[in-house]
Amino acid sequence: MLDEYSCVLYHSAPEESLLHLFFHCPFALACWNFLGLAHLISGDLLMTLSAFKDQLRVPFFMEIIVCLCWSIWSVQNDSIFSNLQHSMMNCKHIFRQELALVKLRAKARHKPMI
Repeated sequence: MLDEYSCVLYHSAPEESLLHLFFHCPFALACWNFLGLAHLISGDLLMTLSAFKDQLRVPFFMEIIVCLCWSIWSVQNDSIFSNLQHSMMNCKHIFRQELALVKLRAKARHKPMI
């Protein structure tokens, strides 16, 4: 059992949840803003994902969402376990690395769009 359940990056924030961790945390919002998607985040996860899909308009929209979620998760874990300061630069770097791996596995017709 943890002693505290608040956001690891902003200790005064509300209890950390899935939605907070990936969508409502100020750091996560800044990461989504990097892709121009932060304004689409709502309280409902399925509506948010649907809005992301409509905005991105690419067949690999879910890969983009997963890569950014992984980047947010990785940066937050680095903050917790490696005592590193969280930064947008690190999040962007991880996102670009992960998206490059997606591109390697993508069908040839989708590669130019990635």
